[in-house]
Amino acid sequence: MYFGVTGEGKALANSQLVQDRAYFEVKVTKPGSIGIGVSKNTQEHLKQRVGEDSESWGVVFSKASHKVKEGTVIGCMFDQSDFPAVVSYFIDEELLEGTKVIGMRGPVVPAISLHDSADVEVMFDSQLLEKSPPSGFSPIIFSQNFMF
Repeated sequence: MYFGVTGEGKALANSQLVQDRAYFEVKVTKPGSIGIGVSKNTQEHLKQRVGEDSESWGVVFSKASHKVKEGTVIGCMFDQSDFPAVVSYFIDEELLEGTKVIGMRGPVVPAISLHDSADVEVMFDSQLLEKSPPSGFSPIIFSQNFMF
């Protein structure tokens, strides 16, 4: 599954992260201020960047801070196999040291925030990933609701 994301503000995926180790990618189509991480599934704080409110955790990437340009692929790893849960990142297959995010509690969903005219493509499906997931991680498995 892949989604083009444009505009200003925060976008949340429609399914909480239930697996122990999940991976998704964000491909930059137009550089700007791009927040990537996880958030509680709430409609509050949608104008704020990921990681800049009490309901989301992540890192904001930009041309200045991480040399993000058109075509850059940012991998996001969510690991809740141990406590505390951790979000960490790759840029073009290079692990970003010093960007681990901890402190999230309760159910969370993948989250992206865009500002300063940024546009991105978000890839959740293994068929569409630009890079291979790191060892032990797999693309996001979206939960299913069954009615009997």
